[in-house]
Amino acid sequence: MPEIVPEPKAIVIDDMPEMAQFLCDLCAVCGLAPHRFADSREVDPETLRDAAVVFLDLSLPGLDGVELMRVLGGQRLRTPIVLVSGHATCTLEAAAAAGSECGLTIHGVLQKPFSIPQFERMVKSLDQAAVHTTSTSVVDPE
Repeated sequence: MPEIVPEPKAIVIDDMPEMAQFLCDLCAVCGLAPHRFADSREVDPETLRDAAVVFLDLSLPGLDGVELMRVLGGQRLRTPIVLVSGHATCTLEAAAAAGSECGLTIHGVLQKPFSIPQFERMVKSLDQAAVHTTSTSVVDPE
């Protein structure tokens, strides 16, 4: 009997229910098993370690995305992170730099609103990053 390989897990941390559901739906279409959290304080770091990717909104209640990155950097998380936010590009780039300075693997950023093809390209680039050196990429809105 063939071995069943589970889908890679994607963690979605976004407090806006519609956006979180949209991200989860996109993850599922791209072959990722989504797990959603509305509050960053609910996320167990071990859950993040087992994931293939974390989609992290910057504006969260309680512990915001940048504060969460500081915590995760202190815990030496190596899971690739994609920042997702409606903030200006310069804010996203600054947040990505802050995450990298904390020792995190910031795979890229998606500026809201983003297109489905942009999301798909980001997920596909995760596979390429597993083979090549990871670098932060900003996906331009189309």
